[in-house]
Amino acid sequence: MFPADGAALLARLSQGMPVADAAAWYTATYHEPVDMDDFLETLTDLGFIRQDDAAPAPAPAAEVRFRRLGGALFSPPAWAVYALVLVVCAALLARQPELRPRPTSVFFTSSLLVMQVGLIVAQLPLVFLHESFHALAGRRLGLPSRLGIGRRLYFVVFETTLNGLLGVPRRKRYLPFLAGMVADTVSFCLLICAAAVDSAVNGGQLSVLGRFAVAMAFVTALRFVWQFYLFLRTDLYYVFATALGCVALHDATRAVIRNTFWRLLRVRHRMTDEEQWSARDRQVARWYAPFAATGVLVMLATAVGTAVPTLSHFVHLLADRLDHPGQPDPGFWDTLGFLVLGIAQFGMAGVVALRDRSRGKRRSSASSTPSGPATSAPSPNSAEQERT
Repeated sequence: MFPADGAALLARLSQGMPVADAAAWYTATYHEPVDMDDFLETLTDLGFIRQDDAAPAPAPAAEVRFRRLGGALFSPPAWAVYALVLVVCAALLARQPELRPRPTSVFFTSSLLVMQVGLIVAQLPLVFLHESFHALAGRRLGLPSRLGIGRRLYFVVFETTLNGLLGVPRRKRYLPFLAGMVADTVSFCLLICAAAVDSAVNGGQLSVLGRFAVAMAFVTALRFVWQFYLFLRTDLYYVFATALGCVALHDATRAVIRNTFWRLLRVRHRMTDEEQWSARDRQVARWYAPFAATGVLVMLATAVGTAVPTLSHFVHLLADRLDHPGQPDPGFWDTLGFLVLGIAQFGMAGVVALRDRSRGKRRSSASSTPSGPATSAPSPNSAEQERT
């Protein structure tokens, strides 16, 4: 849980090296001083130092909330239910073609404004379920995982922090990483089943609610496919990094790709020093890079297979609605509201991005102002695994 220099200093102290000698060793090894008082205070706060020779009685561990719920969601009966729902969904998709999500399924209603607002709002509970499964999979192990609400630009996002996950055996870390994909799979299947019920009630035809369920199933499927974009820190990326025993595989892989690019162009002064990552990260990054590149191909294929047909249908719809001379009809105003809302979203994103960039420049300028020498101790690295 410590950076390399902090771990090395802790090792010297645990071997019996006096504090003064350890401080001198650190200065000679890393060519900078260390605040030993601050470092020892950190060790005390973490419980690494005993105040006397007698080992204190361990404090009773606090019960983690929702641990039983997490255990129930990933128990054998729950997995049996998930498998049954998956089989039923597969049978429905095979027998009823109208239930199969397509790019044009997002147009579940003739109102573009209702479509836009409906898809944006309805995604929030499903994204919340995705992140809740991550958090509950961690709570199942007794970890104090947290689920919070954050912001990316002006978008509301849910964030899961899996505290202490690096402290459990490797084989137990995979389920917390994959739990979100389990939630997406179950959500997709339940939405298809709901659409099938709607079709049965309406004599084999989908009502607006049934079409809306298929549209949400399509969006959920896209979120599942997104996890295969291995050039990002997706759920599957963390599975690969864990299985391969890496700590910063994403950053190391990006550095390898950039360095390869600059090396081919013979612009070596722009290359990144790869020594800042561990030997294991560097070793794995060299052959993981093609997998990351494959993630880009998956993203492009998804865009061609989904975004292009959707955009084509949308453009034809807009052209048909806006190309009517005379008195504007309700369809015209609905389309105009859709465009205004869409432009407002992009405009707000730009305003917030510029504001954050300006704030970042001010903070960078303030931090670069000299304020005297600093002699801080190597602080422990966070044991948190954050996902968004």
